[in-house]
Amino acid sequence: MNSTERSDIYSLGVLIWELFTTTGPPPSDLGLPEKLAKLYRKATARKPKERHHNVDELRRDFVKALRDAPQVSLWDDC
Repeated sequence: MNSTERSDIYSLGVLIWELFTTTGPPPSDLGLPEKLAKLYRKATARKPKERHHNVDELRRDFVKALRDAPQVSLWDDC
């Protein structure tokens, strides 16, 4: 199996899930803010042609999603 930019995009989608949610495997969009969930679903689409076309497109969508995500501090419960 050949590694392609779209397989890298899939991996980045899973990494985004790991960084921004506490839900257990298997990964799902549960627990993610809606815009990050949408980005996760597109990045990890089953068919590579349905994923972001390149990493730059994923980056642009990620930056937009972060701008709109609720601000949460890891230290709120301390």
